[in-house]
Amino acid sequence: MTVFVLVAAILGIIINRGFEGVVENSIRGFYLAIIGFIIQLGIFSSDFAFSEYEYLTPYFYIASLVFLLAFVLLNLNYHGMKIILVGFLLNFLAIITNGGYMPQYIDKLTIAGEFEKIELLKQYGHFYNGILGNSQTRLRPLTDIIAIGKPAILSGVYSIGDLIIIVGLIIFIFEFTKKKKGRSG
Repeated sequence: MTVFVLVAAILGIIINRGFEGVVENSIRGFYLAIIGFIIQLGIFSSDFAFSEYEYLTPYFYIASLVFLLAFVLLNLNYHGMKIILVGFLLNFLAIITNGGYMPQYIDKLTIAGEFEKIELLKQYGHFYNGILGNSQTRLRPLTDIIAIGKPAILSGVYSIGDLIIIVGLIIFIFEFTKKKKGRSG
């Protein structure tokens, strides 16, 4: 996902001829996104994952998602954010209905070459925000079922919500870097 965001940011700045749009446009509640991402950085660390507090992961994860949801809702004036909201809600449904974890599957992780994650999921049943998907998984079509193996820079396992979020992020970046109408450049 990072690759798509970086490419969109670079193209948005080039196509929109600079950073003027970033200066002119505004984002509300940016601190909410920062809080959400800081929580995720904490719980997605090995130190936390192997600590006595790792059982709190689903609670912290859901809390981080609530902060991110609030940020998205505050910025629905951007078309990209409306698209992000759709993907976000699909992921949120999958996570909430599966105990605060996103189900992941060994066959999909194998395609993406995520062998270390496979071993950790086999050993612990869950790791970071992922849980081993099985016959009890709820809303399976919304979980991480889309595997990309190559090119390596794009490899990973994604949900339909993730892909919708990526499209929304790309559109949002272009909107955010675009100069307001009526301004010459």
